[in-house]
Amino acid sequence: MVGHCLQARLTSTPGDSRKHTMRFSACAVAVMVWLVGDSGPDGQANSADLPLTRIADIRLLTRQEAAKKIPVHVRGVVQWTFGIEGSFDFTVADDSGAIYVATFSAAKKVLPRDQAGRENDMTSLDVRIGMEVEVEGLTSAGGYAPVIDPLKIRVIGVVPALPVRKLNVADLYRGSEDAQRVELEPVVVQSVRENPILRCRDLRVCSRSGNYALVGVHPAPWNEPDKVIDAEVLVRGTVLTLFNSRLEQIGVRVSVPKEDDFQVLSPPPKDPFAVPIIEVAELRLFRPDGLSPHRNLIEGTVTLVAANELVIQNGDRGVSIKSTPPNGLMVGDHVLVAGFVEARQSIAFITDAIVKKISSGTAPQPTSTTVEHIVETCRENADRAWDVHPEDFDHRLVRIQGTVIGAVRKGAEPFALQTNTGKQIMVRFTADSPGFAKAIEAGSVVGVAGIAIVKQRAAGPVADSSKAPFIELLLRGSEDVHLLQAPSWWSRERLGIALVSTAGVLLAAMTWVMVLRRTVKKQSQRIETALRTHRDAELELNAATRERIRLAGDLHDGVHQLLSAASYRLESVAELSSRDPAAAINNLQIAQKVLNHSQNEMRALMWGIHELANAPPDFVQLLEQALARMGNIDADMVEIRRDGQPQPVPPRAAGSLLLLAQEAVANAIRHGKATHILVLVDFAEHSLSLVIHDNGIGFDRTVKKAVPQGGFGLANMRRRVQELSGTITVDSELGHGTKITVVLPWTELRRLFQSPPLSSSRS
Repeated sequence: MVGHCLQARLTSTPGDSRKHTMRFSACAVAVMVWLVGDSGPDGQANSADLPLTRIADIRLLTRQEAAKKIPVHVRGVVQWTFGIEGSFDFTVADDSGAIYVATFSAAKKVLPRDQAGRENDMTSLDVRIGMEVEVEGLTSAGGYAPVIDPLKIRVIGVVPALPVRKLNVADLYRGSEDAQRVELEPVVVQSVRENPILRCRDLRVCSRSGNYALVGVHPAPWNEPDKVIDAEVLVRGTVLTLFNSRLEQIGVRVSVPKEDDFQVLSPPPKDPFAVPIIEVAELRLFRPDGLSPHRNLIEGTVTLVAANELVIQNGDRGVSIKSTPPNGLMVGDHVLVAGFVEARQSIAFITDAIVKKISSGTAPQPTSTTVEHIVETCRENADRAWDVHPEDFDHRLVRIQGTVIGAVRKGAEPFALQTNTGKQIMVRFTADSPGFAKAIEAGSVVGVAGIAIVKQRAAGPVADSSKAPFIELLLRGSEDVHLLQAPSWWSRERLGIALVSTAGVLLAAMTWVMVLRRTVKKQSQRIETALRTHRDAELELNAATRERIRLAGDLHDGVHQLLSAASYRLESVAELSSRDPAAAINNLQIAQKVLNHSQNEMRALMWGIHELANAPPDFVQLLEQALARMGNIDADMVEIRRDGQPQPVPPRAAGSLLLLAQEAVANAIRHGKATHILVLVDFAEHSLSLVIHDNGIGFDRTVKKAVPQGGFGLANMRRRVQELSGTITVDSELGHGTKITVVLPWTELRRLFQSPPLSSSRS
C-alpha cells in the first residue's frame, strides 16, 4: 500500500511535495499497525506457513489474500528504484515476473549483512538497478496490486538485465502489467511538466490504438520537448499504475530509469506544415493504413480566441484546438493548424498544435438556426443513411434568438436563453472575456452569435442519440449579443412589486371598510336604540292615552251612569217623602243597589289598574284569580280549561279580557240563572280565543230588551273587543244557555302592545 502511495508521487508537482510527504508518513504508520496487528505473539508472522518463492505466485493473489501477510522469500534482479532521497522502494523481478517492494513502509528494520559480514541498517542499504537481491517479508494488499513488505534484504551482486517484453500502450491498461518492465514504441504528443523532486520530465505518448500513457524520463538536452514531440520513440521502463482514492485505475505511467532506455527512433518532421492538409470533417475517418498518432494538418478561419483554446471553422465544420496558446491570433485570421487529434469526447478535437497564420480576414457569418433544429439534427445524424453528408453544429459559429431568463448583471457571468418552444440554452463567455459592460434586463429578446458546443449525452462508452444533447453557446465578447426587443416595463420584478402594492392597498381598504362597517354598525345601533326608545315612549304615550280614554269611557258609561241614576233616585226620594213615603222608600232602596253596584265597578277598575302589572305571566292563572275574586259565585260553578301552548298576553289586553270574563260570568249568574259556566282559553297558532258557555235560561236574540239597571250589557263587551281589534260572537237560545266567543289575532296584539323592530336599508 505504501509502495503505491509512493507511486502516486511520480505524477506530483513540486507544490504537492509537502502534501505527499504527509501521505507517506500516514501510509507508513498504517502499515506498522497492519504488520503488528497480524503478527504472532513475538511480533513476527506465523512461521508455520511455507514462504512463497516465485514472484508469479505472489501476483496470483487477490488483494484480500495478500492482506493476510503471507511469508515470502524471493530472489531476483532490481529493475527500478524510486529514485529520490529518503525513499528505498524498488521493484524486483525473477524469471516469472516482477513485484513492488515497499521498503519505505517496513515497520521493523532488520540488520542485513554485506559482503564483508558487517551489519547495516536497512535505511542505509544501497539498492541499485541491476543488483541481485534476496527479499524476505510478508505480502500486503498494496495500493493497487499486491506488494512485498520486506523484513530482510540481502544484496548478492550485480547480474545482467532480464529480457523485456514488447507491448502496446493499450496493453498497459489491463492492470496486470503493474510493476513489470516493458518496451513501447509510441509517439510523443505532449510535454506535461518538469518534476524537480523526481528529477524527471513527464511526457505524454500515444500509440496507433489511440491510447495514452505518461513516460517519465530524466531531462537531457536531446529530449527537450521541441526535439521529441511528434517523434517516434523507443521506451523501456517499469509500469506504475495511477489510481484514485478508491484504488481504481485511472491511468498508467512508465518510469524510464536510464537514459539509454529512451531513444528517438524517428525524429519529428522539420516542417510540420509540409504534410498533406486534411479536411476538418475527416479528422478521424477511416484510412486504409490506419489512423496516425502523428500531427495532422488542417486549414480554416479562426472564429474564437481564448486563453488556451482556439476554434477554427472550414466551411460548415468547426473544430476546437486545445492546449494551444493564441500567440497574437485574431478572429478572422486564416490559419494552418498542425496538431494531434484526440477523440476523448463525442467529437474529435486538436491538441498541442502549432498554428501558422496565412492571412488576416473576417470571420464567417454566423449560421442562423434554432436550438430545436440543432437537437433534431443530432437525432437525424444518428439515424442517417451512410451515404448522406450530415449537418453538424458542434464548434460552429451560429446565431440563435431567445429570451433572457433572469437579469444578467455586469461581467462575464453565464446566463440562459429560452426559445419560443420553451427549450433553454446556456450562454457563457470565454475565461478571459470581460463580459457585459452593463446589465441586461430579464425578458429581453436578444440575438446571440457564438460557438455552439454540442455535447451528446453518453450511454455507456458511446453517445446516446435517443437523448437530447446538452447545448451551450460560447461568446467571444459582449458584441456578440444584440438586443432585439426590450422587455415589457411590466417585468416579473415590477409585476411582483405592483401585486404586492395592490395587495397592500386592498388589504388597507378592506381593513378600512371593516372598521367603517363596524363604526356604522355601532352608530346605527345607537340611532336604532334612540329611535326605538323614542318610539317606545311614543307608543307608551299613545297606549296611556288610549287607556285614559278607555277608563274615562268606563267611568262615564259605567260608574258615572250608575251614580247619575242613584242621584236621580235620591232626588225623587226628597220629593216623594212627603206625599208618597212608600215610593220614596222604594227609590231609596233602588239608589242603594245602584251605589253598591257602582262600588263593585270601581273596585274592578282599581284591580285592573293596580294589580294587573304584578300578576303572574300565565293568563289562565290570572283568569282563575280574577274569577275567584267575585264573591257572589261558588267555586264549583265555574270550570276553566286551556288548549294549545300558552303564550304571553300583553297586560292591557289581559285586563280587558278579564273584565269581559267577569262581566259575562256575572250576567250568566244574575240574569241567566246559570248553575255551571265553562270558560275555555285556546292558545291557537294565529289567535287567542276566550269562550264563555253557561247552562242558563238564555235569551231570544231577536227580541230587544232594555239593559238591566246598573248593567253594561253586551254593548260594553263589544266595545272592549273592538279596542283590541278582535271579534266577539254571542250565541243564545231560550232554555239552552248562552255562548260568548272572543277571538284576538296575535299579530294585532303585538302591533298594539309591543314595539316592533325598526326597519332599515343598508348597502
